[in-house]
Amino acid sequence: MRWSALTHAYGPATDTPELLRQLASDDPGRAHKAVAGLWGSLCHQGSVYLATPFAVPFLARLAAAGVRTTGLLALLGSIAESRGTRASDPADAARRAVADACGPLVPLLAADDPEVRSTTGWMLAQTRRGDLFAAAVAERWEHEPDTDVRCGLLRALHQLDPELVGGFASVVGAEQPPELRMVAAYVLTATGAPWDAAMFAAATAWMTHEREARRDLPWNTRFQDLVEVVFRQHGVDTAVSVVAHALGTDGPVPESVRLRGIDAAQDLVGRSRHASVLLVPLLAPLAGPDKVGVRALEVLRLIGPAAAAAATDAVLAVADRPGADQDADIALATLFEWRVPAALDLLARDLPDRPRALEAAANPLPNRPNRTRLPFHAGLFAAVRSRLRDLAAPSASGASRPTSLRDRTHALNEPVYLCNVLSAWGHEAADAVPDVLAVLDFSPFAASRTLATSGVATPEVVEALRHAAQDGGFSKREAVSLTLRGLTGDEASLLAAVETGLAGTGHELAAAAHAAAQLTEHSERLVPLLSEALARPAGPTRTTPDTEARIHVAHALWSLGAGPEAAVEVYADAFTWADSAIPSTWTVIAAIRAAAELGTAGAPLVPALTRLLEVPEYCSSAADALRAVRPAEFDTEAGQRDLAAKLVAALAASTQFMYQRPVVDALAALEPAAISGDVRLALEDLAARDERLVRHGTGLSPAGDDEALRRRIEDLLTRDRPEHPPEAS
Repeated sequence: MRWSALTHAYGPATDTPELLRQLASDDPGRAHKAVAGLWGSLCHQGSVYLATPFAVPFLARLAAAGVRTTGLLALLGSIAESRGTRASDPADAARRAVADACGPLVPLLAADDPEVRSTTGWMLAQTRRGDLFAAAVAERWEHEPDTDVRCGLLRALHQLDPELVGGFASVVGAEQPPELRMVAAYVLTATGAPWDAAMFAAATAWMTHEREARRDLPWNTRFQDLVEVVFRQHGVDTAVSVVAHALGTDGPVPESVRLRGIDAAQDLVGRSRHASVLLVPLLAPLAGPDKVGVRALEVLRLIGPAAAAAATDAVLAVADRPGADQDADIALATLFEWRVPAALDLLARDLPDRPRALEAAANPLPNRPNRTRLPFHAGLFAAVRSRLRDLAAPSASGASRPTSLRDRTHALNEPVYLCNVLSAWGHEAADAVPDVLAVLDFSPFAASRTLATSGVATPEVVEALRHAAQDGGFSKREAVSLTLRGLTGDEASLLAAVETGLAGTGHELAAAAHAAAQLTEHSERLVPLLSEALARPAGPTRTTPDTEARIHVAHALWSLGAGPEAAVEVYADAFTWADSAIPSTWTVIAAIRAAAELGTAGAPLVPALTRLLEVPEYCSSAADALRAVRPAEFDTEAGQRDLAAKLVAALAASTQFMYQRPVVDALAALEPAAISGDVRLALEDLAARDERLVRHGTGLSPAGDDEALRRRIEDLLTRDRPEHPPEAS
């Protein structure tokens, strides 16, 4: 077999044969590394590759022969479980390869080791080939003595042949082990069984014994899995009633059960708007300083300001604990997100010990209905200045270095957040300029931004900026030079930094080109440098940074007066890359947005932009670009109606706020006549739907992003109604 002609996660699969041989090594460490290497290359983060199906028969034969059996069965199951999202994904071929190779593995359902039996059942289930394996799994179920294994086999049967599960109704009975009853409740509910007292009893029996099936194994069912399927089949009220039982509303329950209930509540908050409303009064009484109380606070924080009225007092009690206290820090961060005025006093008191609260104060969550400017607070202002002086003091360099990742990250970010707080206060923070200058060298980006917002351009500030712009990497020089330009109008430092950056590659070249596009007065000096950068030969392998750099260089050339030919060629190449590979989404979006700036000169790009309309991540940018590039077709009433239909389809298909919000913005840019008929009905349905539109947010809380998206949709639907009040700023 020519492994060099196949690829895995890291390129040509030339190392795969050696890794397969090492699985049988007498050295356990070497064999373990081989398993890890095969996981990482053949099934990297759940994705499979061209080489994966060809490796499957070897993996199956080794597992059947007793070589690293449990680990290889788990790898085969994960390969079969992979779900491709693009036409070029070999997921179907990999799944077929696993199913074809499973014949010698079926007898492992009767292996001596219970973990091998469980893993085998789960692996067979991932093939979705009930016609091949359901009978064998059902037979093993009849003879299996181990409760944990029976839980996994029942779940596997549900995956292989849901119709078989209907015959297992007796498993919910009180004579069965409680963890098995919960799994039975899960599979029966998933197949449409009615929800009654017996099903409720089966779903909650484990709470008395404090034991679910092992939660760390993929074939077992967690309590929140059960709650999710109850929500899907029987609605939010029924699901919340099950969670409420775990939270102790029907009587005392152990701490471990309450924690499982809070986990399930968190999952429901991310799935249903109404669940958040129902859960706030259940979670608020639990909030407090103990383990359960802190977890309840975390979920209330996810719900957002809607939980503030019921839970502020409890959160304040935790946040008021002085000194280094992680739970108090989280509670104080929550108060900032809810805009509770007392948070400012507490942060001023405990600033060095409150990294999360400082971050929340410095980066107020966007898209929340009560987003406001951080109020100026004299005590916090003094604390921020004092902390900046501490960080800049020479003795700070000799302090012990933080060891944990969280502490190291905070040490890097703390001056950034402190400067962000000052930036929010603008001119009111002008007295802190000397303290900001003191951290300019080791936090140039945030410090430069703060100096810009202060508006202070004293000789001392200008001299410090000019000095900082002379050395360091391009990113630092650019940030400082942009501030200097904004305060004084002097472009000399920025021009020098850009000229240096244009000789670079990747991200540095992209940033330099982006800045060059703004220096229109210096086009004669910059156009030759940009042309030279674009003409450089590409490396042996295509990289995202290099592609992004070419896009920005082409855009800068166009912005500085060059013809459109080079830009059209570069953008077309990026769109071809999007069609044939798995590119960086934002790099492709950058090319689409740059194409829009070409106007009608970008007409050759219309076919590619039209294709990109069908991809939810690209749809909004492509719609805007088509209107700019070919207005005679796409910016007419009929053209806008067609685009509106595409945009609504993209909105419904996506679950990520970062892609959904631009779609709504693109719809808002259309004429009101385009938001009518089926488009309007679809938007009304989305806005009113209980199930969350946003599952993956940009900040702490997808629920908060979901509410923001709905408000934006409602504003779009009501923008022509004079009685609709404007949203508060």
